[in-house]
Amino acid sequence: MLILLIPLLVGAYAYYQTVQVVGEDAAELNLAMLEQSEEALNRLLTEIRDIVSQLSLDSELLNAMITADASWPPQAVYKFSQLQKNELNMLSTNQLFSDLFVYLEKSEAVISANRLDKLDAQPLWIGDVPFGRWLRRPSPASR
Repeated sequence: MLILLIPLLVGAYAYYQTVQVVGEDAAELNLAMLEQSEEALNRLLTEIRDIVSQLSLDSELLNAMITADASWPPQAVYKFSQLQKNELNMLSTNQLFSDLFVYLEKSEAVISANRLDKLDAQPLWIGDVPFGRWLRRPSPASR
């Protein structure tokens, strides 16, 4: 009986040690994956912040926002096309974004690198909500 008990105790001890080592390795691997995810998200948020900074400091875009006209005279359309060509094409080179949209409230223009729309003429949709209604929806903080 003692002869059978010794291998059983050795096997139980080996099993316990194996479970401990596997648990520690899994925890280390999970921590490493979380750190990589954190670095990737920080990089993405930094790129988003940089793009927002570039847009907010862009004198041509600010000028278009200030001088925008709801009637869309030819000069405004030309200015929008210049914004598309110069500013938004440069910013859309980031591979993390499929497209970048700028909304000019006064003229109700939605501009992207390859698209120029008047909000009421050809409405864009965010999910199943028209863009205009999506802009006017109350934020969760204001409820």
